[in-house]
Amino acid sequence: SYTQAFNRRYGHVGHAFQGRYKALLVEDDAYLLQLVKYIHLNPVEAGLCREPDDYPWSSHSHYSIGWGRGTVETGLVKSIMAVFGTGIIDDYALLPVKPVEAVLPDQPVKGATTKSVETTLDRLLSIVAQLSDLPPSALLESTKSRHVVQARRLFIYCASRVGYKMSEIGQYLGKSNTSVSEAVEHVTRKLLDGRSNWTHWVKQVLDEADSSTTVSHSRLSKS
Repeated sequence: SYTQAFNRRYGHVGHAFQGRYKALLVEDDAYLLQLVKYIHLNPVEAGLCREPDDYPWSSHSHYSIGWGRGTVETGLVKSIMAVFGTGIIDDYALLPVKPVEAVLPDQPVKGATTKSVETTLDRLLSIVAQLSDLPPSALLESTKSRHVVQARRLFIYCASRVGYKMSEIGQYLGKSNTSVSEAVEHVTRKLLDGRSNWTHWVKQVLDEADSSTTVSHSRLSKS
């Protein structure tokens, strides 16, 4: 059988796909990028190549130089990187200085937390409201105003970026988890589009959330 032939060739024992399947829920952007590093370093750690670029069956080049063999959906990771000013992850950002120090996917990322203790939802709401020239209460009301809806989506996306769960954001706004998820997806598409101001708005809110300075006067457009 295939399993017997596989075991003889590679010196394995047991089923070809033995062991309990493990699926990890990734809720933190920093953790996602650590997983990207880990996956692309696996061939190096296994001794199959010296550098990730040397392994032909890897998506590393799709991220490091923007193209490679086959078709790879890189949109999610690139949308996260876009907030920091680039859509392509260069070699320096992708890989640690010493590959052997790569963080395993079942280990917590050092320095990363589930959410910033300092960044409360009230604080985020205030930042987005100020940026949008709206009173904070407007974002909590049920309204179809395009400008308010746009500001609320910005708030939801940024809240998810700093580590709040969909259920926490939904409870705060009085919205369903589905509505919150749709808002996050909407902003993600805008970030991938690359032609809108969303990248600047998101970065502005997140930067302000990490500082005590006032929001600059590049306001959210009402058009």
